[in-house]
Amino acid sequence: MRFRVIVFLAAGALAALPGCGSSDDASSGAVSAGGKEAPSVQGSGSEACPPDWPGPWTACPEAAWVRQVAEKAGYRVVDDTGSALVAEGRGRSFSIWVTEVAEPLSSIAESEWQALGSHEGTRVYGDRDLWRWWLAQRFVFWLQAGPFEDSEVPDVDGLGSLIRVSNELPPPP
Repeated sequence: MRFRVIVFLAAGALAALPGCGSSDDASSGAVSAGGKEAPSVQGSGSEACPPDWPGPWTACPEAAWVRQVAEKAGYRVVDDTGSALVAEGRGRSFSIWVTEVAEPLSSIAESEWQALGSHEGTRVYGDRDLWRWWLAQRFVFWLQAGPFEDSEVPDVDGLGSLIRVSNELPPPP
């Protein structure tokens, strides 16, 4: 029997993510599950989600883009949490979402997250079991194992199709 585990932003990985369209940098200086500083991110400022947008993120253009990326990469989007999409496929299930980069990409690449490897020149960061993230275009793609206790995120090799599509499919303006 599978038990649903509602874990989003576990262990304080990002203390707060602003709503879609928010210009606040609420996650600056947040701490990852391993006690490392997470990159600063911000909402998109898109017309569909005004700066004071109260949520949910899944109503924003970025969520529609992430859904397309996941589906074109061979995963099924089976649910959402309001803050992330839930994708399944290839024996894995995970939450997936994006945040817009709010600082130079080089400072994120030099953050203290563990570099797990790379695919076609895109570095993948995260931890051993729970998290994966990479930069694609002007966004950070986040994956977190879930929603079940036995859920697993793909390893670096298993992320290949997601990384490729996230770098090829144009994001919302």
